[in-house]
Amino acid sequence: MLPVERELAALKFMDALSARLKEVREPHKALRHALRDTCEFFDASRGCIATLSAGRSTAKLLFMLPKEADWDLAVLTRYIRHTHPPFGRDMLIGSVRRRGAAWGALALVAPGREFDRDDRRLIARIAELLTGAVHRIDGDRLLGVRDRIDRKIMEQI
Repeated sequence: MLPVERELAALKFMDALSARLKEVREPHKALRHALRDTCEFFDASRGCIATLSAGRSTAKLLFMLPKEADWDLAVLTRYIRHTHPPFGRDMLIGSVRRRGAAWGALALVAPGREFDRDDRRLIARIAELLTGAVHRIDGDRLLGVRDRIDRKIMEQI
């Protein structure tokens, strides 16, 4: 694909993903949509979303495509912790943040294909888009909880 056509396809993909994520109200649904759509866009045979909770030594796989795929949790854990592990050129990883801290990774593998610098930049942009969607969903949820608490207090007064 020519660079201009490739950039146009990437922009169309980002726009469509952004529109889809705006409609989602649950973080897990946003993660699943982003994983599925990103795997399809990059024509990756495997993809996953991994998260690292506070106090855990290794990352946990939340979603995988296909569901029985093998993943190197050590690489994903190190990536989430920003220690820049070595991984193959057939793999893309993007950092997903939550509540202002490192939280997860969106990873794709396409055996036999070498991803280039533009692909790595695009996965970083996709991860930022996903981070923003999760942040928005968390904020909306927090506002809803605060609203319910306020109503309860007002009822009791």
